Formats: sequence, structure tokens, C-alpha cells
Amino acid sequence: MKLYRLYLSIAMLCSFCFSQITGLPGEQYPWAAQSGAYCWYQDPRAIYHKGTREKTFIGFIDNAGTVKVWSYDHVSDKTASSTLHTAFEKDDHDSPSLFWRPDGRITAYYTRHGTDRYIFHRTTTNPEDISTWQTESSIVTPQTNNGTCYTHEFQLKNENNRIYLFTRNLGYSPTLLHSDDDGMTWSKPRQVVTSADRPYTKYVSDGESRVHFAFTDGHPRDQPKNSIYYMYMEQGKFYKASGALIKDTSTLPVKTGSAYEGDRIYNGSTRGKAWIWDIALDSQKRPVMVFAVFPNNNNHHYYYARWNGTQWFMKDMVNAGKWFPQTSSGTTEREPNYSPGISLDHSDPSIVYLSRFINNQCEIERWTTTDGGDTWTSIAITKGSAKRNVRPIVAWPQPHGAKPPAKKILFWMNGDYNHYTNYSTGIKYCILTDQTVCSPRIIPPIRPSRTVASAVEIFSITGKRMRKIEANQTQRAINSLPSGIFLVGNDRTVHRTVARICTFQEISHRGLH
Repeated sequence: MKLYRLYLSIAMLCSFCFSQITGLPGEQYPWAAQSGAYCWYQDPRAIYHKGTREKTFIGFIDNAGTVKVWSYDHVSDKTASSTLHTAFEKDDHDSPSLFWRPDGRITAYYTRHGTDRYIFHRTTTNPEDISTWQTESSIVTPQTNNGTCYTHEFQLKNENNRIYLFTRNLGYSPTLLHSDDDGMTWSKPRQVVTSADRPYTKYVSDGESRVHFAFTDGHPRDQPKNSIYYMYMEQGKFYKASGALIKDTSTLPVKTGSAYEGDRIYNGSTRGKAWIWDIALDSQKRPVMVFAVFPNNNNHHYYYARWNGTQWFMKDMVNAGKWFPQTSSGTTEREPNYSPGISLDHSDPSIVYLSRFINNQCEIERWTTTDGGDTWTSIAITKGSAKRNVRPIVAWPQPHGAKPPAKKILFWMNGDYNHYTNYSTGIKYCILTDQTVCSPRIIPPIRPSRTVASAVEIFSITGKRMRKIEANQTQRAINSLPSGIFLVGNDRTVHRTVARICTFQEISHRGLH
């Protein structure tokens, strides 16, 4: 009976705690990596998969320019990190995209920021395990003045599991390659879009028959009327959202500008230039996207757009403020259109995660709509932060259309950021349950020599007893604990109540009192 009460009590407390959302300073959330960053033009950057194990993975490039992947086990609460390429290049555009293979292994694709012609890739040795990787290989793309960068990869079941790899290469524009032998060999690349500048593109796929594209004329810094366009690809042909044929692969590329051929979702000559941030699919496999519009560089408005089956709906959500890089004194900002960041929950794009300026700091919020984007409610994830919190993303379910996890993970960058080659950020994460947030409470710091005053029990978030720390043990016992989300209870009252909720990282770094 006592054991039953214990687990019932823990379950009730978990339910209560996860139903309460209170924004906390970003610094109080756990680190996936204390050194790391990513750009938003390679995807998926983070993926969730439930196979033999249930895990979430994210790729990033650290502050020394090393390419890495991190994982979280949803059952054991254990985390792991692995290095793919040391001292690759310090540039957040070099962060990897992750491809989930049918056998459960992961392939990471990564490039330098347009300085050479190589798409590097490594595949895990074992399914669902990032501890060991095969030797690095590369795909050699055509030599151009601007190299290659920005990888996205998808596999389509209805095309005999053909893999499509998209990058920026030919004509400084979106380029596609495909493989029919599991990535052993690749087709001749084809330029997908053409414009007077360099189109920026976001992609998503249903994993069955279609790849969807949201793209621009170019860079908003260079294009004062930068617009947003859409099309999808199916069986080698390109279509508007209505199903109207644009052209087939043999007549590529698709045009933007005054002679545009896809759907123009947003006209940059109306309310200001724009830049695409994300595209996802709703439950009916219709496209949804978010992008930023700039009436001027000091006002970045986030927009939400979706295809409702007959027409495009568009909504100005909120003014996010200005650019987030911390411009050096006496200099002109090099990237005035770097918004703090917005992304869609790919398992439910009625949920948006965004960063905007609140009290002169970039803070993360969750925005939700129940009427297709016309009205919104929002909840703070972070508030009162000391450092920037930017570029929030939730892991994509893999393969696309898979049942979303009970506990999604939200990632974002936290720290100081001057430029994409000059940053001191890390990757924070927060576990979401039923679209709510696990908020760790503050634990006062103690000296490493101080002892634990009373015995405590350590439980996983599922209620499994993990460890007991006896009274009068030193901080070293706490430092030995693994990472993950845990309940910590005083052993005398754990069957009736739980003393506090925190993360193991906070136990390790701040200590118990």
C-alpha cells in the first residue's frame, strides 16, 4: 500500500507540475550543450523517433567550430553527445541536418558556409545510437563561385524510397540531387529555383509522395521587395497549392520575381520585405508557414500563413522587435534582418514557438491557435533572462507523420551573439508534456564541500527510483548523478509529497540545500 501511495503521489504531482507554466530565466533551464549554435536554413536540425528506443536528437556546431550531435532518451532520461568533425569551421551555417534511415540509423549532412563544394556526411554505426559513427564521406557538387551549403533530405515511399537531398549550389540557388541506392550514388544536380539574387528556401515532406517548398527572391538585406513563394514537387513535377501544374523537372528552374511561377504567398512590395522561417504540414497534409516581414529593420513582424484547401490565409501575429545580434559599438549591424526566431511544431502546426524582445531581452514564448491562425493565445517559456534566447525549435517526428512523443523537447540558443562567426551561445532545452512546460525551480547554490543536510531520494520523471543520497554526503555525490529530468524528494515524506522539482544539471551545478 505504501508503494502504491508513493507512485500515485508522484503521478499526481507530475500532473500538477506539468499543468502549470511559469516562464523562467533561460539560464535556469538545462543545457543540451553549453557551447553550440545552429542556423535555420538546414533541416531537420532536431528529430524524434520511437523504435526500439524512444529518443530525441539535435545537431549543432559548437563555439570552436566542431560539428556535434546530442541525444535524449525519453525512457531512461539519459543524454549523450558525439563529435562528427572537430574544428570544421566556426560558422553557425555549418550545423548539420539529420536524416532518419529506415534501419534506425541516422545520417548527418553538413557543409561549410559556401566556401567549398563538399557535402560531408556520417552515419551512425548502430540504430538509435550516436556513440559511434562510420567514417566521414563527402558528396562532391559542381564547382561554383559560391560553393554549397544548407542541406535538407527526405525519403519518399511512393518513389521506391528515393532520397532527395536539397542544398544551395547551382546558380547560388536551391539545388536538388537524388539517390536510388540508399545514398551510395547521387544524380546530377539540378537547379530548382532561379531569381535575380539568391533564393532562401525551407522544405518539408510528407515522407510519401511530396516535398513542399517555401522560398524567397533572395536575401532581404539585398532585396527591398523580397517576397515569399510556395510550390510542391510530386513524381518529378512541380505544382501550386491548388494542384495547378507549374512545370516538370526537365524544364527547371522555377522563376521568382515579376515573372514568378509558383504561388506568391506574400508580396514584398506591400508591407515590407520578408524572409521565410519555417514550413510544416497540418493534419490534412496542407502547408503552413511562418515568416518575418520588415516594415523597417527595427520592426520584425512574424506572420503565419496556411493553405485552407481553396486559398491562402495570412495573419500578422506580433512585432518581435529588431534584430537580435548584439551589434558592436560604433559599427553598423551586418545582419539587420536576423530576427530572434520563429518555428512551427511539426506534429501540430497550430502551435508556434517564437522569440521576441520583451523588456529589452529576447524571450521564448509558445503561441497557440484554435481557429486556423486568426486568433492566438501565448504563454511565456522564458522571462527575465540575462542572455539572449533565440531560434526555438521542436524536434520533428521521424518519419514524418509518426505519432508525436508524449514528451516533446523544445530547444533554443542561449547566450551572446554578435555574428554567425562570432557567438558564445549554448543549446538549452525544455521537456514539453501535453503542450506544457516542465519548469525547474531555483535551487540555492552551495559550496562543493558542504554536505547534504538530510537524505534524499532521486526519482525519474516516470516515478522510477534512481538513487538515494544519504545524509552528510558531500557535493561529489551530487555531481556523480546523470543528466535528465528528475523528481527529488525527502525520503521521510516521499510517499506523501515531493520536496522539489529540478533538473539534474541544476543539482550538479547549484547543489541541494
